Amino acid sequence: MSTRNSIRSRARSNFLPLKKNKIAQGRHLVSVPRILKVEAETIRSEANYAVFRTKPDELSTVFNVGRYLDTIRRTDEGLKFESRVCVFDGEMIPNSLIYPI
Repeated sequence: MSTRNSIRSRARSNFLPLKKNKIAQGRHLVSVPRILKVEAETIRSEANYAVFRTKPDELSTVFNVGRYLDTIRRTDEGLKFESRVCVFDGEMIPNSLIYPI
């Protein structure tokens, strides 16, 4: 067996289980934050997000979209997230207990 055939054989054996198991891949995109308010100790910002889901042999689909409302606090160690509220644009999220946003 040539080296080229050996490499192809290994590549096929590594990728075939993904197709059989139908494992979904997710992509979570977050926009650049928009600063809403700056105070002495806190910064309030907002960022849009989109989550896409792709299954093998299928087109990508939009899983969820919305925005994050963040409060960032100034500390001696630097800026730290104090809170993050996730506001969904829609009312339903498929499998929301399985895929945290």
